[in-house]
Amino acid sequence: MKELKRFCALCITLFAVLMFGRTLAISAFYAPETELSADQPHLEAAAADSRSLPARLAIPALSIDARVEAVGANHRGDMASPSDYDDVAWYMHGTIPGERGSAVIAGHLNDGLGLSGAFERLGDVRIGDDVLVEDEEGRTLRFVVERIETYGYRSVPLREVFEGDGAPRLNLITCAGRWTWDGRTYDERLVVYTRLAD
Repeated sequence: MKELKRFCALCITLFAVLMFGRTLAISAFYAPETELSADQPHLEAAAADSRSLPARLAIPALSIDARVEAVGANHRGDMASPSDYDDVAWYMHGTIPGERGSAVIAGHLNDGLGLSGAFERLGDVRIGDDVLVEDEEGRTLRFVVERIETYGYRSVPLREVFEGDGAPRLNLITCAGRWTWDGRTYDERLVVYTRLAD
């Protein structure tokens, strides 16, 4: 009887290692990256100062409600991705939402294993939909979707997306298209352009 218990425990342990070990390995090596291509010129904008920073992003029409992480650049010099698939990432070296220029927030489509990310439904957004950004002080800014574009992974017009001047805008980015195992990313980027509501 003792041997049967040991055998069962060994089988359960082996099963857990095979199932969860595989999942962890795939997540570590094949997690999608939402970063923008390093082949494009990098734009330096004013760094975020002491003004109230974004804390949450919501798109009511899509039932999206996500915590906002402030991110900089990754080791390649591209905008980093959020560390949690349920969060979105605001580029902290760019425009603060509501200020002049285009603030940029990116989110994962999924985790590379099919589990949904914060922006899994971003492709369902429609022109005229509201995008709400709540800051650390609890104030909410309302942006309105005015354009939706899909670009090749290396063809995103970064100067337009990260525009540092002009009317207050918020641009949302996520992956789209097909997964490419060799690049460990999707082959397209969905960009949702919004403007601050009057």
